[in-house]
Amino acid sequence: MNRRICVQISIVLLTCFHLSVLGQTDNHQNFSVNFVSIGAGVDSRAKGQFSDFLTKFQKENKVTLEYKIQAWGREGESEYQFNLKNLKSKQRTAFRDSVYSMFKENKLVKVSDQSRSGAL
Repeated sequence: MNRRICVQISIVLLTCFHLSVLGQTDNHQNFSVNFVSIGAGVDSRAKGQFSDFLTKFQKENKVTLEYKIQAWGREGESEYQFNLKNLKSKQRTAFRDSVYSMFKENKLVKVSDQSRSGAL
C-alpha cells in the first residue's frame, strides 16, 4: 500500500513539474502521454496500441506528428511529449479526443493536456 501511494505521489509530482515547464510555451506543445508502472511494468499492450494509433493518425491525416519519447523509469516507464502546432485545429481536437478516449479506463496511462488544464 505504501509503495502504491509513493508511486502515485511521484506521478503527480512529475506531472506537475512537466506542466510547469510546459506552461512556458504555447498550448499546442502541452500534450503528453505517460506510461507508468506500479511495480509490475508498463501496460505493453496499451503502448503498442498507442504506437499503432500514431502511425494510423499520421497516415490518415497526412501529417507528421512532432514528439519526443523520454524514458524515466526502470520498468519501461516513458513519456511521449507532443508539439501539436503543425496540426489544424480539428486535427488537434481529434488527436486529443482519441487519446483521451483510448486511455480513459487505463490506470497505467496518464494523459496530460495543459490546454485543457488537467490530466486524465
